[in-house]
Amino acid sequence: MKRFLIIVDVLIISCLLAVATGNVSAFEVTDMIFTSEITDCQKPVPKYSFTDNDLGVTAWIYYLDYEEGKTWKMDWYAPNNTIAFSRSNSRSSTSGGCSYRCLSRETLRDNGTGKWIVKFYYDGQLYKTASLDYTMTQTNIWQADKIYAIPDYYQTDTSYGGFPEGGINYCAPTSVSNSLMWLANNGFDNMAPNTKDRKKDQYDVILNLGTNYMSTDPYDGTSVYNVLTGVKNYISDKGFKDFQLKYQGWRDHTPESDMGISVPDMGWIKTGIANLGSVWLNVGWYTYDGTKDEYNRIGGHWVTLVGSGYNGNPDYLVIHDPNNCYSNQFVLPAKITSGTLTGSSSGLPRSAAGFYKMNNGMSIKSSADFGILDGAIVLSTYLVNYLNVGHLANDLKMNISCAQYLDNQYQFVLNYNPTPADSLLWKMDPASFIQLQKSPIACLALGNNLMLNLYGEYGGTVYSYSMNYAPIPNDLLIWKMDTATLKTK
Repeated sequence: MKRFLIIVDVLIISCLLAVATGNVSAFEVTDMIFTSEITDCQKPVPKYSFTDNDLGVTAWIYYLDYEEGKTWKMDWYAPNNTIAFSRSNSRSSTSGGCSYRCLSRETLRDNGTGKWIVKFYYDGQLYKTASLDYTMTQTNIWQADKIYAIPDYYQTDTSYGGFPEGGINYCAPTSVSNSLMWLANNGFDNMAPNTKDRKKDQYDVILNLGTNYMSTDPYDGTSVYNVLTGVKNYISDKGFKDFQLKYQGWRDHTPESDMGISVPDMGWIKTGIANLGSVWLNVGWYTYDGTKDEYNRIGGHWVTLVGSGYNGNPDYLVIHDPNNCYSNQFVLPAKITSGTLTGSSSGLPRSAAGFYKMNNGMSIKSSADFGILDGAIVLSTYLVNYLNVGHLANDLKMNISCAQYLDNQYQFVLNYNPTPADSLLWKMDPASFIQLQKSPIACLALGNNLMLNLYGEYGGTVYSYSMNYAPIPNDLLIWKMDTATLKTK
């Protein structure tokens, strides 16, 4: 009996030790899948070969027993075996689940055809390695000027603490911030903070817009009216006055933005992105009842227009979708010829004829059948980011007809002023310097660096180039041509 009790005690102690030590579940990666789908924790359809026809690649990881506070990391190795992309994050609870990161088509193209390798690390230890093949099929598929330069912030990005409710309804301030950051980088310095961390600068703009200007509801998003009033007040508070906000569409909007057009005009939208213009598209999510030919609106979304045209087809719109981790979506709108738009929003029901479906190329909300362009906002100015100085004679004198710094406008002449040490210098003629009173012609936007972006004709050829402000001792009126920017138009 005594021996039996000893055996029982040993078994009990062994069980307790097992619970205390060996029975703790270990982290495990169960799946690592590549896909072209925009995904969540629903297992996607695997795909391991990609081309330019794909918007990008998503690496999807599913794991068990992730411990709270520990960090994962994903490294993407390009065909030349260098790290082209790396991201890390952590989780705030102990659980199973998934993580995924997207690599844009632009990054794939920048690194060329070949085999990519992705490595997944957990708590500093390599847990999974997988590969995919990418083939660049077209040497040039871009037909727009701004698509690389305009940012594409991801509204659910958790960096810097993220946005209220994970940012799921922060599409409006995020879309608007893309354009404002581009303007800040193109002469309108005060439009955004300017630190070494430009992503943090944009995060601050988004949070400021959503919280203080647009009254963005973390659950219901931002109305057209609030986007219009928010952008107007934000720009005014930054010291800029020469802007105009106009709206086409059927949703409630401000009286001063009204153009009397309820069905957005595609030509107006495309020209709105020219020069220093910005465009934001409001896409409605609709379910469709084919028996009644009715589109029922169940929600909406804001995106940034960054250009138009794709593969030689001018009908495409190029957008940055803030709720999509692939940049540069090329959308081919399709005009609706019949039916009715219905729903609970003010302004519905109405005829669907003339509106555009956005399904071809745009990621559509999973609960919707169609994305339909409900309206568009155009932010415009007569300011330009390149000024035409006309014909250059042999003296190479440049007439700057209008340059605007903050809200003041000036005209002046730059005379060619080479020195023995530098043949690329021009000097402002102080006698030509005049402050203008609201020039009726296009005016060059100047940033704090006073750089002049110009184009002009010489010897029958039109050139574009930049003139950098380059003061020298005892002379503050000097600009120098940047030959790296000199090219034929």
